[in-house]
Amino acid sequence: MKALTDKVIGIASDRQSEAIATLIRKHGGTPSVYSIQGTRIYNKSICIENIKTLIQEPFNWVILTTGIGAKTLEQTAADMGESDRFLNTLRNRKLAIRGSKTMNWLKEHALVPDRVSPDGTMAHLFTIFQTDNQQRSSGRVYLQVYDEDEALLKQELESLGYSVYLSKPYHYEEPKTETLHSLTKHIINEKLDAVVFTSKTQVRNLFGQANQKADLVKAFNEHVLAVAVGKVTAKEIADQGIHHLIQPKSQKMGAMIVTMNQYYETIVN
Repeated sequence: MKALTDKVIGIASDRQSEAIATLIRKHGGTPSVYSIQGTRIYNKSICIENIKTLIQEPFNWVILTTGIGAKTLEQTAADMGESDRFLNTLRNRKLAIRGSKTMNWLKEHALVPDRVSPDGTMAHLFTIFQTDNQQRSSGRVYLQVYDEDEALLKQELESLGYSVYLSKPYHYEEPKTETLHSLTKHIINEKLDAVVFTSKTQVRNLFGQANQKADLVKAFNEHVLAVAVGKVTAKEIADQGIHHLIQPKSQKMGAMIVTMNQYYETIVN
């Protein structure tokens, strides 16, 4: 059953928006794209420094938090002519990761992590380090992050006695103001039945508008369904005060749209 028929679904993502829109149409819905992710900026000079530090200095652990970050470092190493040294360095270091995309990148290069966040969140990854008594001694950690929230892990690791080097190969610019305001207006005025989020950055960009947050929370909890691609995004939505929220068991775009379709099927039936 095409339970999304007559439903207008907002899409907050950028690079995946067309694929998501196609899936929504297949289930009878009408997609409306509001890309509030913001443009990803490659920090070239920082990446070069990050690669040099990784291959030249000793580290007890290398923590990779995003697949994009790992790929960006890999590409930088290739541009520097240091691909082999980069991958060999990782093979000779203890690796800790979060997220399926990071795991997929490791598998492509026959790399095996020593620690994996069981649910893909940074909180659980930190818990592993916190509860592993053998790893609570001093040591050096190479930590790849992409925003200030993830960088908080640096402080948490330092509290366990680690010395932390922060690698930040990319960051996101602010989204276009008109796009952000348009999505906000359509949510508050109940012009959308649901909004699909594929990253916590999108959620933060939307709810970071202090003068609109209360109205947004009210709209989501009373009328507009918030749809998250996975646990990390769902947690960020919930942390904003939203309880009218769904997410798929499998953290994939297709599963997300199927889960939304099933949600509306249940309402109809």
